[in-house]
Amino acid sequence: MYQGAGDNLLVDPENHEFLREREIDRATHRKSLTYSKGKRINIFFIIRHRPDSMNVHGFLVLAILVCTTLAVAGCTTAPASPVPPTHSPAISLPSLAIDRTDLPEGYVLTMSKEKNATDVSDLARTLGWQGGYVAQYTKTTAPTNVVLHSLTTYPESSMPDVIEYINRTDRSYTDLSYFDISAPGLGKNSRAFVGYVQNQGQLPTVTPAPAIGSIASTGLSMEGTTENAYGQNFVEIIFANGTTLEVIRMSGTALDDKEVIALAEKAYSKIP
Repeated sequence: MYQGAGDNLLVDPENHEFLREREIDRATHRKSLTYSKGKRINIFFIIRHRPDSMNVHGFLVLAILVCTTLAVAGCTTAPASPVPPTHSPAISLPSLAIDRTDLPEGYVLTMSKEKNATDVSDLARTLGWQGGYVAQYTKTTAPTNVVLHSLTTYPESSMPDVIEYINRTDRSYTDLSYFDISAPGLGKNSRAFVGYVQNQGQLPTVTPAPAIGSIASTGLSMEGTTENAYGQNFVEIIFANGTTLEVIRMSGTALDDKEVIALAEKAYSKIP
């Protein structure tokens, strides 16, 4: 054996190669340890800093989920869908007409009819006539009065002219005299009046009242046309609400204007 320089190890010549291999193994082991330590440090560094990476990754996932939710909820900008136009449903005129329960005892339905365009004048169509309905009730006991209820649909903008036209036309019977009666609560354009046979004196229950207003000239007056003859006393009320126009007339020999006003109020309350 011999002592190696620089250390106190005794080396057997026969084992020299063996020892040399051991030294190489030790060196390799040290390198391995050094590499392993470095690797452990690197792994520790990665593990130590992984939570931050996971936080970033989690934030990105959360942001994607939030954006997706907002898009589904409609918060993203998108072209607005067109809103379909809405139309008011057509009003059924027969459903608005007075019926047997609205009338005093003794009246029965003697006629009812829905009108079409061929039943009305050219002037009515020019003014925008859209539909009509008429019902007639007759009292079976004395006095045998008749109640006529007419309902018509016109554009609301035409109502003042239509009402004024009816008001003038129904006052044009030359064998009758006329005066206005008060019937409040039936709209601003309502008209109420009595037509009676001159010198007959058979309207004891009707009390004249101040006229609702002067009859304005609308170009629809029936003045100068063929004279009409009616020959019966009657009470008539004309009123409108929206696009619905109504005329209630009671005719006969003995009339009560309060009955007609009550009927008009019931009919007016049915208009939606």
